[in-house]
Amino acid sequence: MRKSSLICVLTLLLSSPAVFADCKDMIKETRQDIEDNRDHYTLAARNKARVDLAKAEANLLDLNPLPDVDCRKSVLKARAELRKGKK
Repeated sequence: MRKSSLICVLTLLLSSPAVFADCKDMIKETRQDIEDNRDHYTLAARNKARVDLAKAEANLLDLNPLPDVDCRKSVLKARAELRKGKK
């Protein structure tokens, strides 16, 4: 293995806890928004957003080397569903 490859792998491994925390915070904030502003979103939008947030949490548990990308995609999709489902 080349030295540059090793450095990249180590960087990813060492930065992972911070990545997980960021995405976990995004999930938590979005869930809190759904609960706090329940009247602003349709039932269908809330349900779709919850499904996307569950996928985001599953991506964090997956052994994917770049869990943040998949997690963020799912959280952003959940937020988009909420925007589409505003009353």
